[in-house]
Amino acid sequence: MAFPLLRILIAAALIPACAWAETVADRRGAILNDRANLENDPRWIYNDFNQGFAKAKQTGKPLPVTLRRGTATLNVQLELAEGWRNRSDISRRVGTWSLRAMALGGLQLEDLTDAQRQQRGLEPDQLALLVKHAGEYGEHAAAKRAGFLKGDVLVEIDGARQRATESTWISRLLREHSMGETVPVSVLREGRRIDLKLPMQ
Repeated sequence: MAFPLLRILIAAALIPACAWAETVADRRGAILNDRANLENDPRWIYNDFNQGFAKAKQTGKPLPVTLRRGTATLNVQLELAEGWRNRSDISRRVGTWSLRAMALGGLQLEDLTDAQRQQRGLEPDQLALLVKHAGEYGEHAAAKRAGFLKGDVLVEIDGARQRATESTWISRLLREHSMGETVPVSVLREGRRIDLKLPMQ
C-alpha cells in the first residue's frame, strides 16, 4: 500500500516542478526555431501571419484571408492601415505577461492621464509610462534587478520621448532588439531623472 501512495506523492511533487520548468528563454528559443525553419520555405504556410503581413506590405495590396465559419468558407480581403500594429492594445491579454518579461523585464506600465501629467509637469504628447507593477521573481524580476521601481515614470525609451502605450513599446522592443541586449531608459523618480538599462530577455 505504501508504494502506490509514494508514487502519487512523487507525481504530485513533479507537476509544479514541470510547470515552472518553461522559461522565457525556452519560449523565445521555440519562436526563433520556428521562424528559422520557415525562412527558406517558398510556400505560404496557412497560419504564418508574419509572412502574410510582409507580403501585403510589399505589394501594397489587401491581405487575402480565408475564414471557416461552421461548414461555410469565406474569402475576405483584410486591409491593414499604416501603423496598425502599434494601435493594438494587448495590455489585458493573459499572454502579455510573458511578453512583459521578454521586452520589459517584468514591468507593467500604464500611460499617465493628462491630469496626472500636469501634476508632474509633463506635456500631453510626452512619453510618461508609470511602473504600475515591477515583478519580483525569476525572469519577471529582471527590471527590478536593473534598478527599476514601482512608481517610476518612464519618460524616454531608446531615445524616443513621444507619447506611446505599453503595447506599442512591447511590440517595438521585440521587433527592434534581441535577447541579451539592454535598452537605455530614463525615469522620473521623486522629481529626479535617472538613467537605467532595461534588459531584453
